[in-house]
Amino acid sequence: MSKISIIISFFAILLIFSSCKKDIAKKYTGNYYFKTDLFTFLGSSTHDTILFFNGTIKENSKSTIEIEYLSNYILQLTIDSEGNLSYPNWQSPALYTNFQGVFHDNGDVDIYMQEHYHGNGYNKTIYGTKLQ
Repeated sequence: MSKISIIISFFAILLIFSSCKKDIAKKYTGNYYFKTDLFTFLGSSTHDTILFFNGTIKENSKSTIEIEYLSNYILQLTIDSEGNLSYPNWQSPALYTNFQGVFHDNGDVDIYMQEHYHGNGYNKTIYGTKLQ
């Protein structure tokens, strides 16, 4: 076998394996019930629990999803092969931010977000239950 044949075969095999990348986001798409706990502290502190029965998770790409957890409140997140979420486009002037999110084996999702300024900020926990 000539060198050129070996190189072409190598790239053909590489192309086949790279096109077989698993579509991670598709597994979690669908309709969801969301419960959002919001704790704000702007001078004084408040706590609210918001229920949203018409939530959705849509696939933007094989590793990017869009979560509408309240009416017109949408997060565009990246998902890895383990179901962990990241928020690469989070633009915040806060002094401290924290984001954690994960999908569970049953399709449910938990998201925790924090933004803290000089004595002000919020903590938001979003629980999503996939509807059958």
